[in-house]
Amino acid sequence: MATKDIYELSRLKVKIKLNSASKKNSVPGRLILIKDNVAAPPINVTVTKQMVEHDHTFVAVEDDKEFYELKFKVECDSETVEDTTLYKVFPVNCVVTVNDKDDAPLNDKPFKLVFSDGSTQTHEATNGTCDCKLKRKATFVIEAGKGMELLDPAPGLGRNRTVKMAPALYTASIVSPVEAAEVKQYVNVTSANTGDTLGHDHKGRKLKVNLLGVPLQQGKTIAALVKNTDKFFIKLTLTDITKRNKDRTNLEGVEKLKKEDGRKTITGQVAVGADGKASFTVKFGPTGLEKVKLEVGTTDECLDASIEYKLYRKIYIQKMLPAGENVDLATAVAALEEVGIEAEAEADVTLIAGNLPVGSVQPGGPMGLGVDAVIIGDHNIGGALNAFGDLHNPHSLYVMFAHFQFDAGDQLTHSASAQIAQGDTVQLASGNTVDGVAVPIRRGGLHVLPQSLHSANKGATATWSSNAAQGVHQGASGNVPAANIHIDWGNANYRRWVCIELPPAAKVVTDDGETVTVRVTAELAAGPYLGWSPSAKSGTVIALHANSAQTAPAMNMTVSHEIGHAIRHLVSAPPGLNFVIDHGRRYTGRGHSGEHCAEGVSTPRYLSQTKLEGERGGTCTMFGSDQAGQSASFCTRCKPFLLAMEIQDFT
Repeated sequence: MATKDIYELSRLKVKIKLNSASKKNSVPGRLILIKDNVAAPPINVTVTKQMVEHDHTFVAVEDDKEFYELKFKVECDSETVEDTTLYKVFPVNCVVTVNDKDDAPLNDKPFKLVFSDGSTQTHEATNGTCDCKLKRKATFVIEAGKGMELLDPAPGLGRNRTVKMAPALYTASIVSPVEAAEVKQYVNVTSANTGDTLGHDHKGRKLKVNLLGVPLQQGKTIAALVKNTDKFFIKLTLTDITKRNKDRTNLEGVEKLKKEDGRKTITGQVAVGADGKASFTVKFGPTGLEKVKLEVGTTDECLDASIEYKLYRKIYIQKMLPAGENVDLATAVAALEEVGIEAEAEADVTLIAGNLPVGSVQPGGPMGLGVDAVIIGDHNIGGALNAFGDLHNPHSLYVMFAHFQFDAGDQLTHSASAQIAQGDTVQLASGNTVDGVAVPIRRGGLHVLPQSLHSANKGATATWSSNAAQGVHQGASGNVPAANIHIDWGNANYRRWVCIELPPAAKVVTDDGETVTVRVTAELAAGPYLGWSPSAKSGTVIALHANSAQTAPAMNMTVSHEIGHAIRHLVSAPPGLNFVIDHGRRYTGRGHSGEHCAEGVSTPRYLSQTKLEGERGGTCTMFGSDQAGQSASFCTRCKPFLLAMEIQDFT
């Protein structure tokens, strides 16, 4: 049985002679190819002069099979003729001879076999020859390696192949100023560069890339080597791509732009000038942590030079703290880094109480502090901002740390009355017991502070009047001196009470057995809050509780939470993302102010649509309540949204 070599996709010529077919010159017949006992559909043929000739394309499909038994059968006029041959399908080895254009052997010059299934093998000739171990599917083309040009690029179907290569005349180099193999590119900050250096301060959405051909032969100038049809080839490979489906990284100013693999691979080419120069622009997407690998070359393999960019968004943080306070924001900064936001620290600023509006500093003793308490809120935020700089407007984030943050911008007041009889006493936070009464101030959870937030006065005023219907005390009344008004905010028992110590004139009335009525008018404030993200100045100021009662992890959680608000996270979804489908735990309000994330909260509680204020279980920094164990990091639901956000300024 004869053995013949064939190759994938090779053409087989079938020639079978019939012994006793019709004597006619031309009769119909059927040709059947049987491969490993499996018959292919019949092929209608014509038997001419008792002979069948037919070209058939053989395609092998089994990678691990070296031999096939092929049987050809012809049916004609009730006569069947078979021809059986054992075919060896693929050679295992071949020899490639590599010569230069003058047929001289080349040494140490790599080349590549590219097979029909897309796989490759890289080889290197020694003394001009190379033994290549082939795959079973042996149809291949040869590609020259870096710095070489293939002079006869025809497909190689034979066992032994001689190819001719010539050294490339020049290679492509990236001549724009770069620092390393991987470069951070801050895509939300406008580049200060223009022209040929656009974007090479690592800022901006656009980067100008300049290429230059470098001669490979000594003594040759690039101008002497460039032909007017030469091209530089460009390849962008995008990895770690976010879920944003708009404004993705792209090439500008290139020819034959081609996008493959879901726009993850972008290729093109630019014409090489007579001076060996070329340029193009990379337009980056607005997202974070995407990687953009740029490769260039004189062939479409783009093997000459490469660089990788990692996309970040930059913000600048400036802290303002009361004298003596210090807050390390390393944990909050690390949480931002996880979502592609790099926070750079500007010089800290000391919060000088004397520069704040009247009422911004409270006596610390009644509030449980050993120092005077700095209080920030809507009522005084404008006056507190003057010490901040605008060094990186609009990307500077101003973080103010106060001892307490209260909202008293609307100057709410509340009045309440209480009667005092002979023998009534009240215990003050100091421990002293005095004649008097504690007047409850119960309005929507608001507080009375020791001092007015709008002036240097007490946080409450009071008057007294006698309840005697007749006698010497009838109609007696007066003001309660400020010294007799005690607002013991630091005492949890009286946090929403004003304690009135009877002045001497009023005590005379009660000593005679009459009662007096005390009327208190209190200035109210909402709070205290841990964090706040108002719109003010050119960036956002975050004011929060900063004293020994607030642990460092909780402080960092509050900062990362408020920065999330400042960059409008959970307000509007980036293109390609949907809060309902892709997040699944976003909520607005429900006892909290603004948009938040309920990751960690049970599904029934989340779906209930009731208030989440005071709820336990939230694990994301964007949950609306502070709680033990809550992280400064953004959860896995929030991260895709933050990575895909375009961060240009702050609310």
